[in-house]
Amino acid sequence: WPHFQASLWPHFRTSSTIAVQSRGHRRSEVPGNFDAAQRSIEILHDAASQILSIGTFAFLAEAAASPDELSELVAEYRGAQLSIRNKQYKSFHDHLNEELFADWPPFEVAVGFSYREFISVRESIDEEYLDDLNRAMNVLAEVADVWAHDKSAPQSEETIERGRAAVMDAHVTPGKRAAFTAGEIAQRSGIEESKVETILDLFSVRFVKADAVQAVLSFLDGDNPFATAALVKDGEGNYLQLALQIGTDCFRQVVEAKLRRTPQFQPYNERRRGVSEALTVGYLEAVLGIGAAYTDLHYFAPKKECEASDLSSAARKVTAVGDECEADALFVVGDVAICVEVKASSFSDPSKQGDLVRIRKDLDTTIGSATSQAHRLENLIEANGGIWLADRSWLDLSDIREIRSVAVCVDDLGPLGTALDALVRASVINDEKFPWIVTLSDLSTIATVIDRPSEFLLYLRRRTEPTTSRRFKAVDEMDLFMVFFYGGLYLEPDPDSVYARYPESQPPTAAARGRFAEQSDTIRVDTHTDPLDAWIERADVETDAPKPRFRSDPKIFAIIDFLADGRKPGWLRFGADLLNLASDAQQNLIKGFERIARETQIDRRHHSLAFGFAGAWGFPIVFGYTRAPGVSFEDARVELETYMVAKKHQMQSDRALGLLIDDTGRYLGLRYANDTPREDADLDQLVQQMRLIPAKRMARAVPPSARRATKRLSGSGKKRR
Repeated sequence: WPHFQASLWPHFRTSSTIAVQSRGHRRSEVPGNFDAAQRSIEILHDAASQILSIGTFAFLAEAAASPDELSELVAEYRGAQLSIRNKQYKSFHDHLNEELFADWPPFEVAVGFSYREFISVRESIDEEYLDDLNRAMNVLAEVADVWAHDKSAPQSEETIERGRAAVMDAHVTPGKRAAFTAGEIAQRSGIEESKVETILDLFSVRFVKADAVQAVLSFLDGDNPFATAALVKDGEGNYLQLALQIGTDCFRQVVEAKLRRTPQFQPYNERRRGVSEALTVGYLEAVLGIGAAYTDLHYFAPKKECEASDLSSAARKVTAVGDECEADALFVVGDVAICVEVKASSFSDPSKQGDLVRIRKDLDTTIGSATSQAHRLENLIEANGGIWLADRSWLDLSDIREIRSVAVCVDDLGPLGTALDALVRASVINDEKFPWIVTLSDLSTIATVIDRPSEFLLYLRRRTEPTTSRRFKAVDEMDLFMVFFYGGLYLEPDPDSVYARYPESQPPTAAARGRFAEQSDTIRVDTHTDPLDAWIERADVETDAPKPRFRSDPKIFAIIDFLADGRKPGWLRFGADLLNLASDAQQNLIKGFERIARETQIDRRHHSLAFGFAGAWGFPIVFGYTRAPGVSFEDARVELETYMVAKKHQMQSDRALGLLIDDTGRYLGLRYANDTPREDADLDQLVQQMRLIPAKRMARAVPPSARRATKRLSGSGKKRR
């Protein structure tokens, strides 16, 4: 036992612990060979690493032999469940558990202790360990100080023995020093010992006599006792904490298993749903800088035999063609709508162990259900420009031009959430459009890190592009997010498709076709969260880690911040459009504004520019127009508007932003137009009268192809543990 404790504390790995645990509790009567013990543990850990690797390949081999489209994704999910710990940041983990359990009386009835008592025991375990370690280190420091003070005098046998014992306790065999009892934790925390023992036993495993090979095989099959246990208990009331605090990654699941056998489980389900929805809305409000337009929105959706168009604003008998349904939240930000659905239910244990039938069922009731519900609302807004509310009133949303759907799950998804294309092939998602599928934990982190709402909209765009999930493969959503933050996660749209949609844009070039064709290979995204981990955990590790920030031209940020100040028309969509531009394109745009300002300084006349960039998400055009000295603001604004409306019509652009500046380059005002392009004889005549340059002769913009510096996709090669 002391030898096991000594080696396990600094070098813990789950699979090797499984094998040792199966040997049963034993105490050595004579001191062992410490060097041999350390070598044995190194050999054991090396074997455990090989077991994990072989197990992962075995999962993939099984998947390759299966005809089910979901099998490969399930294999990756099983591997992630085995190898990754610390799936959530502690700050979120504790906040969610506190919201769920801190002030809910049925919790204590079901588990035998309060949430605050659990927190006190968890903290007391850490304090007990650190106090014992500090005592050993203090003794070692005292002995070293005596030696440093007078190296000529020989140390006494007693002093040498004290130093040797301190080294053994601190570094060589810390097991005896690190072990604790329920009584010791009760004394430190002030909580009665029976409750402390209940808490410790809930998150501990004992040494058991079992076949070691069968134990490891069971572990690979998903039966991992250390998924919920952070303590090992011997046969004499001693506990040892392994690598993580009790409850890490599992507190809610352990409590839910207890609640499931009680009458309180149904009320808890309702509580979990309410808490999850409230947190989701709060995080989205934080990242968008605006409150939700509607929460718990009740509206009419078409019956199975009806079409979305049957519920247009002209519908007379809404109940005859529609059924009342509910959406968790709807955000309306200018001409952008974001439909939100939350699924708080947990994945079953068989799903976490890789049972294909159960995991498909759980995916259908979480990701599949949330996606279909979010898209149901999205499709109605897109088809009818509004929805019928439960009170039979019409909600006009005809100003909406861009709709995004977000499906939030409480449980960790790993590769199940990042592989949207695989979910479509497996019929979990039955829609041509992709939602953003995200866990509540990752949403909270993204909401904390993002500085501007336009960054968030751009991430939604890139993340939900069908080609993105086919091109980028990742185990963790946050790895994809950090690749995006460093200027990546961009894919060249099909230039021929874009040109067919916007024939007045620039014709495709051979280079553009080449870049598009080169995107057929799959990129496996490794770990990129090290800077994020350091910043999130800075309070615990006391580092000065800088906050990760989206990379773009500071002068582009200045335009975006000008638009966002007061939420000017088009601020969110055009902010994302500008951030999507490559570094070269951003610099060309800024130089264009500087050029027309300089020209106005020289000749005291107005000058203008038009900068268009058709792509996967529309055909936005940015216009610049200078106010000549002596011209009133209103007259200059009218000139800008006339020029912009005519040019937008000529280019058949779906949206345009006109910025009015003075001869110093200062932004004075703007005009935003997002009307749908259409035939208009009057505007045709205006274009001729203004003698606008034909679209094909306009300078070609640098494509928005993320040429800014990117971090290599291999990342650090480490996983959060």
